[in-house]
Amino acid sequence: MANYPIMITVSIDGKDVTQSLFGVQSITPTDLQNTFKDIDITPLIKGPGTHSIAVYTVSGAGQVETRIEVR
Repeated sequence: MANYPIMITVSIDGKDVTQSLFGVQSITPTDLQNTFKDIDITPLIKGPGTHSIAVYTVSGAGQVETRIEVR
């Protein structure tokens, strides 16, 4: 049996945007109502500059943080 992360959240520039992107407070991929889907974050990126995007889990396992440059 595979171990999937639970209670995944997404933040852009330090603000939790999980609810606006997925319609739920956190994502659990094994729940059929919360499966991953394609998302468009461009409306959430406010202007040019460096922006951070982070994906967190309750356990911290699989945490991803990245920065993007918008010109």
